[in-house]
Amino acid sequence: QQIEAIEANRALLAEPDPVPPLTEQLAKALRESVVKAHGECKHIFDTQMKSLAESDVWKKLSAEQRQRVLGECDLKPVPDIRVGTEAELLTVLDQRSLGEWATLRDALPQRFANAATKTAKLLEPKAMHVKIPGGMLRTPEDVEKWLDAARKQILAQLKDGPVIL
Repeated sequence: QQIEAIEANRALLAEPDPVPPLTEQLAKALRESVVKAHGECKHIFDTQMKSLAESDVWKKLSAEQRQRVLGECDLKPVPDIRVGTEAELLTVLDQRSLGEWATLRDALPQRFANAATKTAKLLEPKAMHVKIPGGMLRTPEDVEKWLDAARKQILAQLKDGPVIL
């Protein structure tokens, strides 16, 4: 509305200049969004990396194998950002847009799942990945049905070798 008012009233050259307060509001909103998106990505990365690092199979890999798996799965620590000034904010947004932050946030869990699968396959080449179907469970009976179906699926696959979930 403020932008439309500036345009409608031809107030772009008015004194005091009406544009700086708008750019400050925009920068503040962008800064908050970038900081939030960065925090979400960093939290997911750190949590998933801790879980992977604590897994028995990960501990059995050499440092070189670990680095190779992380590289193949495009897993790099989320770098710190600086958004204190408009120039720093623009630099961060040039490196990764808000949409790209969202994509990274959504991709990280799958990348870590891929890393876990690759890790297991390095140690057990015959291991097969089994994707257990999702669903909505509302009652204890639903849980039992789902567990039954998952159990059957896993046991059927287990006949052919180790199973990765």
